[in-house]
Amino acid sequence: MTTDALEFLRRQDAEHGPFQIEFRVRTEVDWPVTLDYWFGAPAWRDGGHTFDLVGVDATGGLYCLWRYPELGDRAPPVVFLGSEGEGIAVIAGDATSLVEALAQGYWWFASLGRFVRDEENLRQPAFDAFREQAAAFLARPLRSPESIVEAGQAQHPNFAAFVARTLELCASANAGDAGGDGDEEQSNDGEDDEE
Repeated sequence: MTTDALEFLRRQDAEHGPFQIEFRVRTEVDWPVTLDYWFGAPAWRDGGHTFDLVGVDATGGLYCLWRYPELGDRAPPVVFLGSEGEGIAVIAGDATSLVEALAQGYWWFASLGRFVRDEENLRQPAFDAFREQAAAFLARPLRSPESIVEAGQAQHPNFAAFVARTLELCASANAGDAGGDGDEEQSNDGEDDEE
């Protein structure tokens, strides 16, 4: 169902253009490098966690699918990484639940750490078509945004705690890289040697 929901979002974006002010469907070729920058080092990759970019908000905050080692065959949750480190959370149990929130005009407001509804989103030319097609795609009654978040967070580990631990790990990795004996030339070109 995750693939179906992502294809639905991409198709809506391609057919109608942006359907929300605060959410844009995005993909990136150099996605892991973007996360290296966000976390401060590539050490985040060491734990078996992967992320798939779903979209961005107007400030550069990232909507991602989080695949963690214990996930197994379950659908990955949608998480949010704020551009300034705010609003970090599991925001939906899967991509279909994100479609459910977006179809009601909600978007993740990072500084408040919750979904909010913006009436201007509802007036976007493409929103009515998106909402109508989302209702057909979902074919179920829509839950409140609070229910979407609560269900997602109940099904998955604490993402904010994972991010805090990972930021500490990356900071330690950077400190270790910078703490050489002085005989080695330091490089700031953003590329790290593979281990």
